[in-house]
Amino acid sequence: MSLKPISVSELTDIVQQTIVNQPLLRDVYVEGEISNFNHHISSGHYYFSLKDQESLVPAVMFRYANRSINFRPENGQRVLARGKIDVYKRSGKYQMYVQHMEKYGAGNLHLEFEKLKKNLEKEGLFAIERKRSIPLYPQKVGVITGEGSAAQEDIIKTLTNRMPSTEVVVCPCLVQGQNAKFQIVQALKKMDQEVDVDTIILARGGGSIEDLWAFNEEVVARAIYSCSKPIITGVGHEIDFTIADFVADFRAVTPTAAAQKAVCSSEELEDDLSYLKRRLDSIVINVLEKKLEKINQIKQRNILKRPITMLDQYYQNVDIVSRQISQELKYLIEKKEDSTENLANRLESLSPKNVFARGYSVMKKQQDLVKSVDMVKVGDEVSVELKDGKLKCNVNEVIPSEKI
Repeated sequence: MSLKPISVSELTDIVQQTIVNQPLLRDVYVEGEISNFNHHISSGHYYFSLKDQESLVPAVMFRYANRSINFRPENGQRVLARGKIDVYKRSGKYQMYVQHMEKYGAGNLHLEFEKLKKNLEKEGLFAIERKRSIPLYPQKVGVITGEGSAAQEDIIKTLTNRMPSTEVVVCPCLVQGQNAKFQIVQALKKMDQEVDVDTIILARGGGSIEDLWAFNEEVVARAIYSCSKPIITGVGHEIDFTIADFVADFRAVTPTAAAQKAVCSSEELEDDLSYLKRRLDSIVINVLEKKLEKINQIKQRNILKRPITMLDQYYQNVDIVSRQISQELKYLIEKKEDSTENLANRLESLSPKNVFARGYSVMKKQQDLVKSVDMVKVGDEVSVELKDGKLKCNVNEVIPSEKI
């Protein structure tokens, strides 16, 4: 039985789908030597081949991807390329679409970088909530970078131009090589413990992943994490990321950008002061307007227009209390008058004059009231008081009651 023929395009589609559906080829690392390198001037794309002693594979690295590499590819250069495998239908050949490329030897460093980054992130060294804010107006800034380097010169120049009053303390150290990590750690400890700085800048210029590796060391990451002062990193160029950048409180794209972040410029300070002045003026005016409105409201009150009216209610209260007091005194006096009249009547009923009116009299011997016949004897002189006068009498005879 004969097979149904297919077109070249259909065959190419089948091959392409077979390759695309292979998971291992969607993200693959390929180590090889560059050959047939061609930098297309108008498009900016790289076209080349990767080869070893036995095989060769065509490759393309488009402009958007090749911007991220920090070296110029050349024929004969050994590299580690990362990308996907696909078929270029026009030629019917498979080729590698490169997304990232490093010089050979950097591949292992990249794997170490990713492994350390993952572990430190899991420990919380990169946590946003632990990052400190950068002081707006530091009095003293510490700079850790290579001695006499372009980075040091750029940082000091930028700090001086932007804020001349800020003191700059430089702690130079190695920023590349085997001993760089130890010197960076010592410089961080010195800045943190011995120098009274407000902010620390940790920086160096650009370079390959090997050149920047001191800033990917775990000891440096932990030293940054342990530092009590806010740290700004400015390592390499915009495309370069290091472990130090992830731990730092702020990552600047370059050393110069780090200095710009550390201090505001005189112009920015003047702008800030002008803004604060305008805001303060607005607040003061608003407060004064509210107070003035309150004063005007108070001024409209009747009590301020005619202050004497404030006493009106008190006058009325005095009248009411005065009437109450008068009524109470009248009642009390009337009550006392009634009581006095009753007493007078009682006294009047007990008065001797009333007794005299009924025919009774009072006898006295000298000044003593004679109450019994035993108080006088014959010949005594006594006085008898009647209702209308007195009688002077002599006693001729004393007759006790039992002899009457």
